[in-house]
Amino acid sequence: MMEKNLRRKLADKIARYLITVGGIGTILAVLLVFLFLLWTTIPLFKSGEVSQNSLAKSDLSDVRHGIVDEYGLIAAVFDGEAFEIVSLPTGDIMDKISLNFKMTSFGYNEKKNSYIFAIEDGRIVEVDFEFKKDNINQGLAEGKARYSIKDGKLIEKIGELENSYYAEITTKDLIKIPNGKKVIVIDEIRNDNDNFIVYLTDDKVLHLNEVKKKENILTGEISTQVNESNIDLKTVINATNPDYLKINSSKTMVMIFFKDGRYLSIDTKNFESPKILENKKLFSDGREITYLDFLIGRNTILIGDNKGYVTAWWPTEDRLNKNNLIFSQIYSYYSGDETPVVFISPSKRDKSFVILNKKNRISMYHMTSGKHLVDIITNLNNAKIAILNQKNNKIAIFGNKGDKIETYDLKIPHPEITFRSVFGKIQYELTSKPEYVWQSSSGSDDFEPKFSLIPLIFGTIKATIVAMLFAIPVAIMAAIYTSEFASKKIRSSIKSTIEIMASLPSVVLGFIAALIVSPFVENVVLATLFSFIMVPFSLIFMGHLVQLLPKELLNSMDKYRVWIILLVALPLGLYLGVKISVIVEKLLFYGDFKYWLHNYNYSPLGGWALILLPLGIGVTIYLYRRFFYDFYESLLDNRSYHQAGVIELVKFFVLTVCSVIITFFIAFLITKAGIDLRYDLPIIESIMNTYVQRNALVVGFIMGFAVIPIIYTVSEDALNAVPEHLRSASLAAGATQWQTVINIILPVAMSGIFSAIMIGFGRAIGETMIVLMAAGNTPIIDMNIFSGFRTLSANIAVELPEAVINSTHYRILYLAALVLFLMTFVINTFAELIRIKYRKKSSQL
Repeated sequence: MMEKNLRRKLADKIARYLITVGGIGTILAVLLVFLFLLWTTIPLFKSGEVSQNSLAKSDLSDVRHGIVDEYGLIAAVFDGEAFEIVSLPTGDIMDKISLNFKMTSFGYNEKKNSYIFAIEDGRIVEVDFEFKKDNINQGLAEGKARYSIKDGKLIEKIGELENSYYAEITTKDLIKIPNGKKVIVIDEIRNDNDNFIVYLTDDKVLHLNEVKKKENILTGEISTQVNESNIDLKTVINATNPDYLKINSSKTMVMIFFKDGRYLSIDTKNFESPKILENKKLFSDGREITYLDFLIGRNTILIGDNKGYVTAWWPTEDRLNKNNLIFSQIYSYYSGDETPVVFISPSKRDKSFVILNKKNRISMYHMTSGKHLVDIITNLNNAKIAILNQKNNKIAIFGNKGDKIETYDLKIPHPEITFRSVFGKIQYELTSKPEYVWQSSSGSDDFEPKFSLIPLIFGTIKATIVAMLFAIPVAIMAAIYTSEFASKKIRSSIKSTIEIMASLPSVVLGFIAALIVSPFVENVVLATLFSFIMVPFSLIFMGHLVQLLPKELLNSMDKYRVWIILLVALPLGLYLGVKISVIVEKLLFYGDFKYWLHNYNYSPLGGWALILLPLGIGVTIYLYRRFFYDFYESLLDNRSYHQAGVIELVKFFVLTVCSVIITFFIAFLITKAGIDLRYDLPIIESIMNTYVQRNALVVGFIMGFAVIPIIYTVSEDALNAVPEHLRSASLAAGATQWQTVINIILPVAMSGIFSAIMIGFGRAIGETMIVLMAAGNTPIIDMNIFSGFRTLSANIAVELPEAVINSTHYRILYLAALVLFLMTFVINTFAELIRIKYRKKSSQL
């Protein structure tokens, strides 16, 4: 006996330790997951790092513009007469290329690393630069890099590794300027096969030239065709010549700027007949333009002024006339001093840019996020230009003739990310208002990734809510039936069948949703919606009809009553749903429900009635219990069983009709107020709109099936755990079985039922494959039940395999995982607090 007790105590002790270690281990594992996610995402919100790389003496002339190679080792700077190729680490001039002509104006094409020059002799010349790197000797790269100049090339030696860097330049004539004309300002856009050249001559005429190249397939001969048009601007340009001219990326707008802040835009959509769009002052406070340039993509103009600010401008939709575009200031950035902006160097990689002001201060910002990346005070006496290389990891600064060349190393891993860009509304380039947008990739080099998590959070919540609206009533009512009404034989069959549903892989459910349910529902949308209304109606209606049967017959079929009601009511509800939907579609939706969804000329009355029906039922029940309940009870006094059943049936039909009338009355008032549920609703945009095959309705239905087994199993166990003496006491006091369930069993089991709901909620919020296959995967904010969406989990599953490790995209996906983790953690914590509250209340019974 003592030996058995010792073994039992030892077993208890081992179990206690194992349970303790398991619990602590689980908590530590969850904590480690949280810390890993947090550690991975923290770098997203760090500012840039900067360190001086070199400060070299140089014999450069006064520079006006320049280009730096992608490695930040050599530069081509332009002084107005020649290009000088310079070594940035040593300051040595590697080569000097004289232009051999006198220019009147020039423009720079940042995409092609090329310049276009208007020459005094009437030519327009294009100069292309190509920076090259050759490997001279392969070997182990050890130690510091050493640099030297040989044959016009920069030689880099790192241990045994040896590379050479140099620039190649090509010059070609494009077109001739009209005789006797002098070009004031010029710009160019070049594609592979054509050039679009715009210039303004001293007679105030704007010339548009389209140079197209064609290659003969047989001979290989290249022919050039030049199309020309012009517009006279004498009426809008006074004696002062403009200082800047720019063409947008689509070649549909030419923009002319004056130092005094005047702005003139020309519509060039119709090449043959350009027309003036806008002629206005950009600044109302008298600021002057000191420098301007395009941001990457040639859509946003960055304008530097004499007050030390750089403002970002692009055409936006006119609020008064949506067909017109207005050149608008969107963002503003401070250079650090109230002194003129000298130079702006846009990034060739993203929407970042560098500002150089008169006090030799360099600031770097990201246009969209507004993130202040770096701040540098140069060591030069009078810095003229500060150029950012293609990799965004070096800045080269040039000053006056004889001044030094200064370079800085940059480390700016995630310039586009701030809390505002991830969780706030952002006005992206060429849009007219701030929006929440997720778009992580595109086929264009100048594409700007958009990383707002709000559409994904919204999609996650939307999917969860729709699924739970379907799953909770079905699961809990099924649990109540099997726990309180079904026989033991039926209970075991139903419970095992429902629990088998939990074993279905979500990928199978997603497959069924995408390939079977979605196409089916698309053809019977309205019938599907009315089936959700008419099946419960039929169940209640059949329950009332059963009360009209003789009491003896009803008692004899008591075991089969629920099955008879179900087998009759379910087909009846589906039949009524189909038939009534056809009638309603003709009367309220003009014969085609899906066409009504996106034809806003049709009245929204039917849609409001459909959505507001639960509200109408709730209002009817409230009014009945508030004003007519006592009257109804008096009608039942001294009535026979059959008479009471007839009165109950009549009451049911009266309340049904009243619910419909109240619903249509509320829908009529909303419709008269001019509110349409298909568009322009605050925050949620719409409740119903264009039908998409893979939508929230289908996902909610299928995901509900994945969640029902979990909620059902836990709820049923909670109901069975209610002490039997509470049931017996209630029934002994004269309460019916249903009254016992509502007033005794459910309140006591509420903590367990609530836990079941929250477990199901956690299952739904983290679901991946069903929403991935059946939700359309579109990251939009729209409460429309017929539209698709994208959830956090599905987005991670789709995009993480393609994300480059430690890239912005990679870390933002981990941030999405962290948000999902915190959502479930907060919701489950809140649910646990509520569960404890219910448990305390039920323990008092």
